[in-house]
Order: sequence, then C-alpha cells, then structure tokens
Amino acid sequence: MKKYALGIDLGGTGTKFGLVNEDGQVLRSSSLPTQQYPNIDEYCDVLCAGISGCESGLDSMPFGMRSLYCGSAVAA
Repeated sequence: MKKYALGIDLGGTGTKFGLVNEDGQVLRSSSLPTQQYPNIDEYCDVLCAGISGCESGLDSMPFGMRSLYCGSAVAA
C-alpha cells in the first residue's frame, strides 16, 4: 500500500496544504486565504473540501495516509 502525508500550514493571511508520498514528492498542493471567511465553520468547510480535492484519484486514500502535519507561526 502506498503511504501519503498531508501537510497544512495555517498562516495569518493564507493557508497552504499539500499531499506528499513516502519519497517526499509533492503530489498535490493548494492554498486558500485564511481571513476571508466570516466564521471558523465556513473556513473549515472550505479547507476540508480542498483537502478532499488533494486526495481524489489516489488509489489507496484515505487508508494509506499515516501522518498529518500542521504548522502555524505567530509573528512577534
């Protein structure tokens, strides 16, 4: 079974996410503006739809996904 990891970078102005294989090759990636949404539920719905789009067409998803990485930074 192929293995994949999904990375998500939650930034103050943009959210980036991508799917990589076990060799580190980026298979799919996308982004969306973080502050465009009036509430967290709408933001999460759009983010989840984008992540689902990254997964579509891969033969072993979602069971081949072993890791989920999320990153966020706070500007000081």
